[in-house]
Amino acid sequence: MTTAPHTVTSAAARCVPKGRTVALPVLGAARSGHSAWQPDHPRLKHSRAGKWRAAVLILVHVLMAVHILHWFITGMSVSPVEPSESIQTFRDGLVNTGFVFFMLAILSTAIMGRWFCGWGCHIVALQDLCSWLMARARVKPKPFRSRLLVWVPLIVALYMFVWPVFHREVVRPLFMDAHGNLPRWLGQNEPLDALRTEFVTTDFWATFAPWYIAIPFILVCTFGVVYFLGSKGYCTYACPYGGFFGPADLVAPGKIRVTDACEGCGHCTAVCTSNVRVHEEVRDFGMVIDPGCMKCMDCVSVCPNEALYFGLGRPTLGAKPRRASRLTDEEARAARAKARADRAARFDLDLWEEWAIAALFLLYFLAFRGMAHAVPMLMALGMAGIAAFCTWKLWSLVRRDSARLQSLQLKVKGRVTGAGRVFIAATLLTISVAAWSGYVRFHSWRADALHGQLDVPLEVMLRPEFEASAREKEIARRALAHFRSASPPGEGGIGWRPSPDELVNMAYLHALLGDYARVEALLREVIARGSPRDALVQQAAQLVIRRGGAEADVVALYADALSRHERLDGVRAELAAWHLANNRRDEAEALWAGRIEARHVAPPTLLGAARFRIAAGQRDSAVALIDRAVSDKHATADTFLIASGQMLLLGEAGRAAEFARRATEFRTRRGGTLVSAAGVLLQTGDAAAAGELAARGIERARSLGPHTARIPTMTNGAGLYLHLGRIADAKALLIEAADMAGPAPWAHSGIAGMLYGYAMQAGDSQAAELSLDLLRRARDERPDAPIIRADLAMVNFALGRNDDALTEMRAAVERSETNPVLPARLAELLRAMGREGEAAVHEAESARRSAAVRPAP
Repeated sequence: MTTAPHTVTSAAARCVPKGRTVALPVLGAARSGHSAWQPDHPRLKHSRAGKWRAAVLILVHVLMAVHILHWFITGMSVSPVEPSESIQTFRDGLVNTGFVFFMLAILSTAIMGRWFCGWGCHIVALQDLCSWLMARARVKPKPFRSRLLVWVPLIVALYMFVWPVFHREVVRPLFMDAHGNLPRWLGQNEPLDALRTEFVTTDFWATFAPWYIAIPFILVCTFGVVYFLGSKGYCTYACPYGGFFGPADLVAPGKIRVTDACEGCGHCTAVCTSNVRVHEEVRDFGMVIDPGCMKCMDCVSVCPNEALYFGLGRPTLGAKPRRASRLTDEEARAARAKARADRAARFDLDLWEEWAIAALFLLYFLAFRGMAHAVPMLMALGMAGIAAFCTWKLWSLVRRDSARLQSLQLKVKGRVTGAGRVFIAATLLTISVAAWSGYVRFHSWRADALHGQLDVPLEVMLRPEFEASAREKEIARRALAHFRSASPPGEGGIGWRPSPDELVNMAYLHALLGDYARVEALLREVIARGSPRDALVQQAAQLVIRRGGAEADVVALYADALSRHERLDGVRAELAAWHLANNRRDEAEALWAGRIEARHVAPPTLLGAARFRIAAGQRDSAVALIDRAVSDKHATADTFLIASGQMLLLGEAGRAAEFARRATEFRTRRGGTLVSAAGVLLQTGDAAAAGELAARGIERARSLGPHTARIPTMTNGAGLYLHLGRIADAKALLIEAADMAGPAPWAHSGIAGMLYGYAMQAGDSQAAELSLDLLRRARDERPDAPIIRADLAMVNFALGRNDDALTEMRAAVERSETNPVLPARLAELLRAMGREGEAAVHEAESARRSAAVRPAP
């Protein structure tokens, strides 16, 4: 049987849509494969492919459960087989199972078409389950068709997977200055050091959301999206993986194709759960060209004439409209015009509405993403799609006499129904929540942006002479005001509790303002609520000491942090050392015993335990732990460097040198590892090898180009040269590092401090002069920083330049408002010069400031 050729009559030509079309309500929908509930309506065949696909998708979920169970039982398993894991590959250079899986899925899609979504995606399975349950409830959601929102998956995919690489490899070289700094609004990025692999992991759940976020995510992105946007609505308007699968499908030779047996009955379109107009596409192109086709095979299964099949042939990019042989050229043109008009009539929105709903989608996405620190990006996409649709539907309800939402009549002949009133209230509530979240998110964003303008190192802020400049104080106050606006109602805002990361930023801002009591309170809150690193807990301990806390207070802080976060091995080491120093060996042993007896112990933990064993005099146990660490498959260059240092403590110079050399075998573009290994070799007595290795590391740092690792490598190399007696080389290297840093006052101040320390120790006046030059450069770069001027004053004084010293110290005092140490330092200088009267004045000022900042009893 052959298909009747296309004919175009004058009546047909008059029926070509010229304006807006109206989609009639669906009066009946299939249940369990039937076409309608009305007994006289034509009935469709059941899809034989549906059961097979359901079985495959159930098997996918079973395999997922087995994977999780394997990790739960053994503590180690293959890293998640999830496309989102590819972010770590593109951003951090960590090749994992998810990346390999994603690349294979894209490659297979470029050959077989978009089959993976239909036969292997668990989110598609849940959406299809929702559609099936809704059909059982006699609800068949009408697909929402938009021209612009279909681009969202591709845009999000490019943002997630391409932008990190593009930013690093293209934007950075184009926009960075000579020192590697990008404009603040572009963010910072650096070249990858080296590709690494992680196909096995012990922290399987690290990149997944907790259950209390996962469940709402599933509800929103399945039931919610399917009801409002139609079957597989999340795939169409939100899924970033589909953003790559769709374009790959365009070049795939694997397509649903048609034979001449097709009669255009439309059964294929009726059963398609991907909202593809199958009968129109095979009529116009001889195959399905819509990239939304997921090769579910339902259309092939229900075709009464078995006219559809999956086959290889010309891809979508090479598809040409079919032309019946008996049509004239004029009739063919009219047929193509009608086909274009039919395709345009599929969409629900006018062009201006398309742009309006796209703008709404973007605003809702920005508002919902990160709401209450709970809404992840992919969930925000689903929420934005639903909210944008409901806002458009609300607008339609206002401006039209009648409106409906799926099977619900919202408005009839100008009268709003009960369902319409509920819909209006729910939509207005959604808009209000989005506005509230957007307000809070804006203030959080502004606070983070202002925080990013501050660059004072924490170690500088903890010095007693430090006081922020007026400009830095103003920025800090503005940032804290924005944080306050985003905080909960009881704390001056209308938002939600700050995240642990925001608490750390707030602590930094309070430290800049000198409110160290508040800093300590915030860090304690981070320890209680967040996932702190060892350094943060140790900084909190420094603040306890700074305010005069007892040793027992520090020990209590460490014990509390360790009870909350078992992985804090640095804190464990500090606490164990305290117990050991106070003859409490059993308590110290207990801290490490349980930790190293776990099923899978990371090398840093083993080395921390080894360091404790060394301090406890348990040599054999320490060596065993070190050997266990360096033989672990997760051992890194740092593992071998730390192990080499511990072997030096044990007097094993040969093994220390061996581990140091093995550390240099790891692939890296940076030179820091080589310089550190050179330091170990120097301590073993091999000065020649140490010098050669350090030179290689320094040269590698030079060739790295603008990079944050370059300056520390060169300053560490200079320190090594000083120990080797290569004084001239060390000085030249420090000056070179300072020049490379560019306008970086704190880097220059740090290098100057290193030179000054050496000058005082060795009596090297030339090094002191170099230090002075660098401090002058730092002062000129940051003239409002009191502490830089104070350091410059002390170096001038050490060199006998009393007038310059007084000038700089006076300027430091004038630029400070509350710091009591600076006028005390000025008084010391004046007294050393025999100017007792002036010294007394500044001592009084110091006393006044001390009284002003001392907390009330």
